[in-house]
This record gives sequence, structure tokens and C-alpha cells, in this order.
Amino acid sequence: MESIPEPARFEQTELTARRNASAARLSAGLHARFDTLPPVDDLMPERNRLRLRPGSLPVAAACLASTLTEGCTIVAEMSGGVRVLDDRALAALVREGSLQARAAVRLAAPPECVDQTDLLAVARALRLEQDLLESDVRALWTLQSLDEELVLQSLDPAAPLCLVSEAITGYAQVQLTERRLPRLPRRLTCELLQAVTMEIMPDDTKVWGGFLEIGVRLGAGPANRDCERTIVFDRPSATWHLGA
Repeated sequence: MESIPEPARFEQTELTARRNASAARLSAGLHARFDTLPPVDDLMPERNRLRLRPGSLPVAAACLASTLTEGCTIVAEMSGGVRVLDDRALAALVREGSLQARAAVRLAAPPECVDQTDLLAVARALRLEQDLLESDVRALWTLQSLDEELVLQSLDPAAPLCLVSEAITGYAQVQLTERRLPRLPRRLTCELLQAVTMEIMPDDTKVWGGFLEIGVRLGAGPANRDCERTIVFDRPSATWHLGA
């Protein structure tokens, strides 16, 4: 059995792209909104929608592809082309920094089971601004870049947790100038997303001698309100914690 490729981490992207992403996180922080959408009909069950800013669509797609359900990913490129990629090929393109994509659709199927008709269905849904999850009955999650936000729609409840966990971990790496940190556990991310809206601002982030303290604003409210929760990364033990 072929081994699973190394998950595509935020720090594995091409150097220039990494520096640009780091600058964006430092200046803008992170913003996430999570919604549970009711089923459209009997054929389309309850789904999750996550809006995340900022975020790299190719990196997010490779991260989800390498950590969730096996399958393949249909990628719609900025050039207009649509192609299917297995996990290893997708991760390789992301590491090279050569993939420019505007949408991705994850299918619960191997690449050899995806034909030209499937690619055309995704391209048509994009052109008509239709729901990408409905473009193929095998679709598990979709990613789109819309209005400077990364929008994830998923039938897998683990997908938004994975994406936000990776984003916060990447943000922490920038603050600590560390190349790699253990991922923020999904159980902590789940607790944060229960508030629907989550916001992290650089002014609320402090680097102390032995730990990183990240203030988090939860739910709706004025921009200058106090942080409701704190994410702490303890450097000596390399562990994450949530504080009040």
C-alpha cells in the first residue's frame, strides 16, 4: 500500500509566498466564521461552512487532502484550466509554490475514476456560480477564494477544525519565528468555533519568555472589546492550552 504523503504545512510553501503570507498574518491577524447549514434536500445532508481570512487555497487544499478522507482533488486554476490531482502531486505543487488556484473540490474517489465529464461539471458549476458540492455526488468538501476570504463547504465536520487549527498554528509560527510547531489540537479549535465567529489580532498577541499568548475575540461585538479567550503555547513542553 502506498504511503500517505507528508501533510502540506503552511511553512512548506515556496519562500517568497511564505514571506508574503507571514506579513499578511502579522498585519491582519486571523478571522474565522463557522456555520452549520441545514440540509437542502434528502440528497444533500447537513454541511459546514467556514470563512477564513487570510488563507492560501492551494495550501489549505493540500492540508485537507493529506489529513482527511482518502480520494483525489479537482483543482480549478487561475488560468482557467481544471485538472484532477492525487494527494502526492497536489502536495508537491504546493511545496514548489507553482499552483495558482481559485477553487478545489475533493472527491471520495481515486484519480483514475475521474473523467472529462466530471471536470466539465466542476467547471460549469464555477461558471454559473452554483454550489460546488452539488457538482459531483462524490464531493466531500469544496474550497473557493471569494472576496479575499477562503470559503470551505464540507460534509465532513473535521474539515473546518483541521483548517482553523492549521491557520492558528501557522500564525503562532510567525510570532515565534519557528519553522514548525505541533498543531493546535482540534478539540481546542472545536471549543473556539462554538462561538461562530473567532478573531485574532496581532495587538492581542504577546510573546513571553517561555510561552506565546494569543488573545481571541469570540462572537459579535465592537472591534475594541476585550478578548474572551486566550490560546497559550507553552514552549518548554510544546503544548497548547485554552485560558479564560
